[in-house]
Amino acid sequence: MSKRKRETDCGIAKGKVVSFGLLLYKCDSDQNIASSSSVASSKTKLDIRFLVGLIPQRNWWTVFKGLPEGSETPYETAMREFKEETGILDASIISRLSASLEQQKSTTLHAKVGSSKDLHIFLVDGAFVAESNFDSSRVAKIDQGYMKGKPEIIAIQWLSLEQALQGTNGAKLYTSQHALLREAHQFVVLTKETEKNQRKATLDTKGDETNDGSDNVAC
Repeated sequence: MSKRKRETDCGIAKGKVVSFGLLLYKCDSDQNIASSSSVASSKTKLDIRFLVGLIPQRNWWTVFKGLPEGSETPYETAMREFKEETGILDASIISRLSASLEQQKSTTLHAKVGSSKDLHIFLVDGAFVAESNFDSSRVAKIDQGYMKGKPEIIAIQWLSLEQALQGTNGAKLYTSQHALLREAHQFVVLTKETEKNQRKATLDTKGDETNDGSDNVAC
């Protein structure tokens, strides 16, 4: 978010400036679980990625976030900032993101930046968003300082937790956002594990119904 958003337009809570944003995740671990209980109970390695943006200085990755304008709701701020910082304006993508945000609005991550700023980030499944959707020509420009005229974000990339924290392509995730990303990763892991257990329970139930009690004889 550029300096054009003055503190008078910010969300302020108990003297703290509050920024709102989106953190998109995708999980390529959702392999189809076969009806075999041995497959269903096997361990699956999760490949969880988060979509982040590269700042013009090329040394930091960041989540998409910013300050509210006017009477915006937190969700409106998060969506606007995402569009401004990625240049992604495709109606179908924005519609799907808005729907996902509405469905998952209870999933909110919190982080602190120093003593005067809080981040409220909404975690959303955004597997349908591709890096190639990024449009630098539509990204909002910085309007002050030595970076004036530069896009606020110059690239987006799906990164694993390790890549974001340890660095990739010469850049790391902002240190103040590390705990937030770890929390997001843990949430996705637990969510996927719960979904897997629910699927297994459904398969077991269907198996019991199919056997119609004949398993008792085998026991």
